[in-house]
Amino acid sequence: MKLPTNDPKLLTEGLYKTDIFNLNPMFAVQLQNKQQLSYVRSWEEAFAIHGEAYISDINPAYVASLITNVQTNTSSPYKRIKRLPRANFIKILRNGDFKAYPYEPFGGG
Repeated sequence: MKLPTNDPKLLTEGLYKTDIFNLNPMFAVQLQNKQQLSYVRSWEEAFAIHGEAYISDINPAYVASLITNVQTNTSSPYKRIKRLPRANFIKILRNGDFKAYPYEPFGGG
């Protein structure tokens, strides 16, 4: 199975913002056989980094959400791709980890 490819533009260390409506989502992708995460802003880029997909890569929680028709924004089709939380400031650290700081999107009234 071929995955969509797009020249991935990896996000570097810094502070980013995800919106409440997921118009600009962020994804963390774990490289195969490595613990390090890479960060991108689209599914196509995440799939390109993920590489070839096999049955063992499928996320059981995603399959369960399809069967029960209870879909969430946090479940991903693949185990090694994670959608970062919406309505958060995301700080990508130098060591490759991230921290999420929630904000109140409608706090101003």
